[in-house]
Amino acid sequence: LYKENGGNPLVEYSLFKDKGSWKDAFFGREEENQLLREAWPLIRSGTEYRFIHKSLLEYFVARSLFESFDGCMDLSTRQRRGSAASAYSFEDPAVVPLRTQRDLSLSPKHWIGDLGVVRLLTDRVQQEPTFKEQLLAIIERSKADKSVRQTAANAMTILVRAGVQFHGMDLKCIKIPGADLSFGVFDSAQLQGSDLRKATLRTSWLRNANLSGAQMTGVQFGEWPYLEVESDVNSCAYSPDGKSCAMGLESGVIRVYDTSSWTTIHTLTGHTEAVNSVVYSPSGEQLVSGSNDTTVRLWDLQTGQCQMKIQDCGVITSLAWKVTSDDHYLGIGSLDKSVRQWKVKKAGEEYKAYFCWSTTHDFLTVRGASIEGVIGLSEMNEKLLKQREAKLLEKKDVMGKRTKMMSFAKKSIFS
Repeated sequence: LYKENGGNPLVEYSLFKDKGSWKDAFFGREEENQLLREAWPLIRSGTEYRFIHKSLLEYFVARSLFESFDGCMDLSTRQRRGSAASAYSFEDPAVVPLRTQRDLSLSPKHWIGDLGVVRLLTDRVQQEPTFKEQLLAIIERSKADKSVRQTAANAMTILVRAGVQFHGMDLKCIKIPGADLSFGVFDSAQLQGSDLRKATLRTSWLRNANLSGAQMTGVQFGEWPYLEVESDVNSCAYSPDGKSCAMGLESGVIRVYDTSSWTTIHTLTGHTEAVNSVVYSPSGEQLVSGSNDTTVRLWDLQTGQCQMKIQDCGVITSLAWKVTSDDHYLGIGSLDKSVRQWKVKKAGEEYKAYFCWSTTHDFLTVRGASIEGVIGLSEMNEKLLKQREAKLLEKKDVMGKRTKMMSFAKKSIFS
C-alpha cells in the first residue's frame, strides 16, 4: 500500500474502476481479502480506506525496510543479533529469506521524504549497532556493485540522519546518488571517484575531504556563493520581474546584477557619498537612488546613464515610487525627519521633477526658485539667501547704482 500509493495513508477503491489493479489484492471481494480486512488497522468511509493513524503505516513500512536489508548482504557477512527489539532470531540462515536487490523495499526513493519512517529507522540505528553495521556494509558494497546504489544512497541518508560521523573514512568510489547528506560530518573523508549526483549537502562538513574525480552533477548545497563588493552594502532591491538586483554601496557606487548568474550588468557612478536607498520603477526599466550627498538620481537601466538629478534638502534615507493613471511620484525620506513628494515627468527626451509637498517646513527653502527684479536686500537677508544656495547677481538700476539681484534657475534642481 505504501509503495503503490506514494506514502499516502488514504486509498480510494472502486470495485469496477479498480478491478485488476494492485488495489484488488487488498480490497477485492475474495474471501481471503475479506478475512484480511477483519484484522487490518484500516477504517472505511464509502470508497475510501484509511489507516487508523498514519504512524501505524510508518511503523509497518519501517519494519519492512528494516527486515529487507539482508537482500543486500552476503550470508557470510551477516552477524547474529541479540537485541530484544530485533526481528531476527539466532538461527543461521536468518529467518528472513534472502531476496534480490530488486525486491528490496529500501530501494524506492519516496519514503526518504517521509519524516516518520526515517525517524523510526534512525532510532533503530541508535538502538542496535548491528543495524548500523549492515547499512555501512551496503554502502561498502556499492563501490563494486552499482545495482545497489539506490539502496546505498538510502542507507547513507539514514546513517547521516542518525548522527553517524564519517570523519576520515575511506569512502572512495561509493555510489550514493540522490542521498541526503545534510548536516553530515565528512571531514577528511576519502570520497575520490564517488557518485554523488543529485546528492544534498546542505550545511555538511567537508573540511579537508578529498572529492577528486567525484561525480557531482546536480549536487545541492542549499546556498549560493555570496557576492563580493568593494564596500558595505546599505540597500538592495529586486526588479519587478526578479531578473536583476540593484545594490547601493557605502562607496557611492550602485551595482546591478543579473540574478540568474549574479554577474554585473551595470556599475552606476555619480553619487559622491554613500547610497542609502535604491528602488526600481514599476516597469523595471529605471532605477532611482538616494544618497548621503543629498541627491536623488534617476537611472536608465538600458544604458546605465543618469537621466535626472534632484538636489533635495537633506541626507536621503529612503525612497518609494508611486504610479497613478497619469503621473509618477517619488516619496523621499530624509535624515531631517521629513518626507517629501516629487512629481516626475518626461519632457521630450529629458526627465524633470517638480516639488509637491513636504511633511515639515522648519526653515526657508529657496532652492529651485526663479525670482527676478529683487532689489534692496539687507546684508542679513543676503547672507541668509546665500546660505540657502541662492545666486546673487549684480545689475545697475535706473539711477546707475550697482544693486544686488537674486536669480534662481529652475534647472538647478536637475542635471
